Amino acid sequence: MTKFRRASEITPEEYELQVKMWLESVAGELDSFSANHREVLSSADGEYEIDVVVRFKALGGVQFKTLVECKKHKNSIKRELVQALHQKQHSLGANKAILVSTSDFQNGAVEFAKAHGVALVRLLGGAALYIRGSKNNDAPIHRFPRRPIPMRAFCTLQRADLFRKASTATRIWRWSAFLRAGAPASHSRRTASPPLNSSVEAVGNPSWTS
Repeated sequence: MTKFRRASEITPEEYELQVKMWLESVAGELDSFSANHREVLSSADGEYEIDVVVRFKALGGVQFKTLVECKKHKNSIKRELVQALHQKQHSLGANKAILVSTSDFQNGAVEFAKAHGVALVRLLGGAALYIRGSKNNDAPIHRFPRRPIPMRAFCTLQRADLFRKASTATRIWRWSAFLRAGAPASHSRRTASPPLNSSVEAVGNPSWTS
């Protein structure tokens, strides 16, 4: 099981390496998968240093390239940051762009990502929340809940296979039921959220190619 330190305990560069480790842990059986940290790529309009560049082969040997930017921010991610990443994707001819952050995303950022197929992921200490993946895939959750999360419900929520197979209506129902559940009656109001150094398991799929 991959263990991660809390985001508050690491530097921005260490967070980038943490994201790289997370990507490697969820790559599964992708053919010829590689993740390179701070790779410099050239285009017609100049050079770009990308936090993590992911490459793999699919569809009988076709090469795919994904750009991943990592933001260790305290404030919510703005639309402009997603736009900048999308522009890099367009300039470098990448198949996919993913923005991974320690903070949540403003509505404008989510709307732009939805319109342009940019994936948004919130990663805190190894606990990953999938926000948005492609133009045709609405994510059921936009933010981490601000109320305490019972460990049992948190683990259930993280079962990515259930969310991928469920319809949109079913996903919304499950999330609503989760919120209504709250903390068990035997716990006090000071029940802590699940430890952020838990093993990595993403909710949803980063949707590498769409």
